[in-house]
Amino acid sequence: MCPDRILIVDDSAEFLGLLSRDVLPQFGYETVPASSGREALRLLDEEKLDLVLLDVQLPDISGLEVLQELQRQQPKIPVVVMTAYGSESIAVEAFRLGAKDYLIKPFDTNLALATIERQLEQSRLQREKER
Repeated sequence: MCPDRILIVDDSAEFLGLLSRDVLPQFGYETVPASSGREALRLLDEEKLDLVLLDVQLPDISGLEVLQELQRQQPKIPVVVMTAYGSESIAVEAFRLGAKDYLIKPFDTNLALATIERQLEQSRLQREKER
C-alpha cells in the first residue's frame, strides 16, 4: 500500500523542513512541501494528495483563500488548518470554509499525528461508504 501523501503549506522554511523532512516521513507519510498559497494551488493540480496541512498566514494569499479554492477543486481532501495566531474567529471561518481540524503552532507532535491519522481514517471511511 502506498504511503499517505500530505501537502504541507507553510511559509516558515524551518517549520516546513521540520515537518516535511524530519517528522512526518519518520511515521510513514510522504510529504509535499509548499511555501506559498500559489505554490500549494499548483501542487493541488499536479499531485495526488491525501491530506493538506495548511498555515493560515502565507506570504501571497491567505490560507483561508487557499482553503476556499481547494474546496472548489477537490473537496474530498481533508484540510487541517495550522496557525500561530489562534483565535476563535479564524477557527470558525476555517471550519465554515471546509477545514476538518485546527492546530495551533507550536503543537505537540503526538497531537499533530493523532489529528492527521484521524482525518485520514475518516476520509478512508467516507470513500468506502461512497463505493
